[in-house]
Parts: sequence; structure tokens; C-alpha cells
Amino acid sequence: TTTSTTVTTTTTNTTTTTATTTTTSTETTSFTTTVTTTASTTTATTTTTTTATTTLSTTTTTTTKMWMVESGPCELVGPCISSPNFPENYDDHQSCEIYVPPGVTEVISVVAFDTEADHDFLVVNGIGYSGRYRDTPAGVTPTSNITWSSDTSVAKSGWKICLWPPTTTATST
Repeated sequence: TTTSTTVTTTTTNTTTTTATTTTTSTETTSFTTTVTTTASTTTATTTTTTTATTTLSTTTTTTTKMWMVESGPCELVGPCISSPNFPENYDDHQSCEIYVPPGVTEVISVVAFDTEADHDFLVVNGIGYSGRYRDTPAGVTPTSNITWSSDTSVAKSGWKICLWPPTTTATST
């Protein structure tokens, strides 16, 4: 989710300065008296207008906490992780560790699940899942790292799981 907010503030300051100058001069001459008086008034008005515009831009990005392959040949594509070589058979004696960050709220959605029952395990929250679709981590919110391990015999097509936000089911009464 990306949210952008732009705030524009305009400030106008007007300053008016008035200066008045009065000058008076007197001139006096003896014998004949001449008096000249000059009075002068000057008024100057200066108006200064300053406009300041401030633009504040904020971008907020919300990122879903996602898992990642920490070790081994498992593959991460978008929000999904799959066993090695999926949809082809995984190899014998393989293992992976999938890092699950703290605070994940998404649930696991199972796209495919076919492993050697009771021998090759995908472990989520300490529970081992194996077999073909009957025993999967669908709907589970992972709270710790996930591990995958295959033994040294039968190999199957493996699994593909994704992290999706939990779905809510509306019921009417």
C-alpha cells in the first residue's frame, strides 16, 4: 500500500513603511532683513510583499513481512516457496530452511503437496507434514522457521506453498 500526501502552505507578509522628513531652514541677512523659510515634507511609502510556499510530501509504503529461503535448494517466487525442482521430483537427501520473520500474520495456502508419506517432511511450527494433500499446512500461520527434508529413497513432485492474508467468511443469520 502506498499513500502520498502533499501539503502546500502559502504565507503572505505585507510590510508598509512610511517615513516623513520635515526640513526647515531660516536665512537672516543684516541691514535689510530677509527671512526665507522653507518647509518641506517628504513622505515615502514602501510596500514589500513576500510570499513563501512550502510543499511537504510524504510517501508511506506498507510492506508485508515475507519469508525467504535461508539455506538449501528450495525456490522462492513472489509470495510462494517450493521444494527443489518443483513440479518435477525433488532429489533424495535434500534439506532447506525457510526464514519466517517475527509478526507474520498471513496464512499458508497450499498450491501443491505430494511428498513421500512418513519419510519426507515439511515442518511448520514444529509439526511435520508429509504425504499427498491429506496432511498439509494449509491455513496455518507460521510463527517460526520452516524446514524441509527428504530421506534417501523415494522422491515425489514435492510442494508449493504461498503466504496469503487470512480470508474471512461471511455468514448470514
